[in-house]
Amino acid sequence: MSAKATIGAAITAAGASRPRIVLGVGTFALESDVHYPHGTVFVGAGSALTNLTYTGTGTAFAPSTPGARTFYPRFEGLQLQGPGKATATVGISLDSVTDASLKDVIVRLFGTGIRIHSALNGGAVYNHLDHVTASSCGTGFKVDAVGSNATKLIGCRANSCDIGLDITDSNNTNWIAGSFEANTTGVKVTATSNALSDQNVVAFARFESNTTAWSVTSANVRDFQVLFPSLFGPYAIADAGLRTTHWGNPYTVTNKTASSIASAAGSWRYERVINGGAESPAMVVADSVTTSGTPVTLQVETERASGYFLRGKRGGTTYFDVRADGLISGGSSTTAGRPTGSIRTGSQWFDTTLRKPIWYNGTAWVDATGRKV
Repeated sequence: MSAKATIGAAITAAGASRPRIVLGVGTFALESDVHYPHGTVFVGAGSALTNLTYTGTGTAFAPSTPGARTFYPRFEGLQLQGPGKATATVGISLDSVTDASLKDVIVRLFGTGIRIHSALNGGAVYNHLDHVTASSCGTGFKVDAVGSNATKLIGCRANSCDIGLDITDSNNTNWIAGSFEANTTGVKVTATSNALSDQNVVAFARFESNTTAWSVTSANVRDFQVLFPSLFGPYAIADAGLRTTHWGNPYTVTNKTASSIASAAGSWRYERVINGGAESPAMVVADSVTTSGTPVTLQVETERASGYFLRGKRGGTTYFDVRADGLISGGSSTTAGRPTGSIRTGSQWFDTTLRKPIWYNGTAWVDATGRKV
């Protein structure tokens, strides 16, 4: 009897109770789709010991009622192999499934390894994936449609996929630890309109041998967070999102850096959002070594002849620039609009009424001759 027939018979025999399917050591053929009801448990001997080979053209494991609510399925300790990453197949579908648990599962050679999807409001929520690997798939993990929220992936791995993790119109997906290895794109986040892909997080993840580490496709994607990534190679980063947070030193291995932000509008933002403070810096770049040497503490580079090294802005107004050709453009105002209050000795200003530069000598503004003006 085939694995499909055996599993199907066990599900039928369980009737209204929650089926528990125990799979032993070996390789088993799965020639067509398995449809699981509420609470079905699939337990293998381990992902290296229990192997299911799917030769169908659809979805290897799917809920009995896709598009309607299904609760509490569990997959543990098995490997599922499909017919190829270029196919339209899906390894495990959690269509409108809530509170699913996947642990020690490997899914490989599918068009989509694992898909979490629901068009129902809150239809696919609180699903938990623990040490799950998607390998050599078109898309490793896909979380999509507005009803798919609050997914947690702990210690998971996406390897040799076109896209490792694809989040489309889904909020609060949390990928914690784990790795993205040898993918064309490690993480891709997309939203067709505002509020559909908000507050997704990738934290403490390892990025190795990917072409693009992560891609945030538009400003419709809001508050995406990449926290303390480990980048093990020079990767492109495409970020056109709104308020994307890149936090923590992403360059944990010597001489390995993110090579580019592949968006003209993209930027990395570190934002302090708290009132108060007395000239306390939001960021400090420090060289605390007191021994000999002539190191550079901070170096800003641009290869664009018409670009800028630095720019200072407040309230949307630019107050100073350091251009790529070395020109420093400082502040200016009329005589009546000169800065007041605490001014550091040696500060320079351009007085547009007098049409000349002036300096603060500690007590008053003076011109190049030292005369008070």
